[in-house]
Amino acid sequence: MLSPPSGFTSSDLVAALAAWGVDGPVQYQPVGFGSHHWTAGDHFVTVDEDPDFRQLEASLRSAADVPVAVAPLFTRDGEPLVRAGRFAVTVYPFVAGESFEWGEFRDAAHLRAALDLVLAVHRTPARHALTDDCTVALPPIPMDEGPYSRPAAALLTSHASAIAWAHTRLWELAARVDRSRMVLTHGEPHPGNTMLTADGWRLIDWDTAKIAPPERDLWHLATPETLAAYEEATGVRPEPDLLAMYRLHWDLTDLTEFAAGFARPHDGSADDDESWRLLQDLLAGLAPGPR
Repeated sequence: MLSPPSGFTSSDLVAALAAWGVDGPVQYQPVGFGSHHWTAGDHFVTVDEDPDFRQLEASLRSAADVPVAVAPLFTRDGEPLVRAGRFAVTVYPFVAGESFEWGEFRDAAHLRAALDLVLAVHRTPARHALTDDCTVALPPIPMDEGPYSRPAAALLTSHASAIAWAHTRLWELAARVDRSRMVLTHGEPHPGNTMLTADGWRLIDWDTAKIAPPERDLWHLATPETLAAYEEATGVRPEPDLLAMYRLHWDLTDLTEFAAGFARPHDGSADDDESWRLLQDLLAGLAPGPR
């Protein structure tokens, strides 16, 4: 995110960091999109606004079991996060290495490394994570909470039939899920969540870890060669319908999150501008038809 969240100050952050005994100077980092980030001495700090705290805590605890994870540090009381009002604060060790952006994998070796990371996650016993129900809440219709509320409401209303079709399609596909195939999944193993460190490849950002079909991760890596390699390594054949389901699930999750942002007080920040652009692009591509 390009700017700190409204309603959360540097003093709030410093107070939360005391739970870890972290007292280094804090500096906002305008990286990523969704969560807010700071550095605090030799730590990396993530702040999430209005998360599902129960789900987030379970996901973060799961990361501690995964050998390839950059897992969060626990507080002195053994907690993976601190609640600060409607915000969740998480602290990670600062890890040096090569980072990547959302988008395409750099090359075949990067894609293979991502598959190996996913395989390591799927082989990890799921002791803490919650089970994905494969559904997404319908997007709220924003009221007068800021400059994008009315335009977003009009845009969502004009695409109501496509949104309804997409949710119906998601429910149809979710009904086909075989729960015996479920494993621990990361949820977002795209290039931006991979790092090449001195100790090898690592997966970062564990706020979305859940128990789910393997396709929840595999759709991010879905080349014929990668899917064949996954089947060879696990004996599990990826199912095209579930790959399509999780691709659609991703779009609908983004849709709901953008709409929810405009249903809250906002002031037209650079982050709001980017969310508005992404919402328009997403709805333009959300049309009934084969996927």
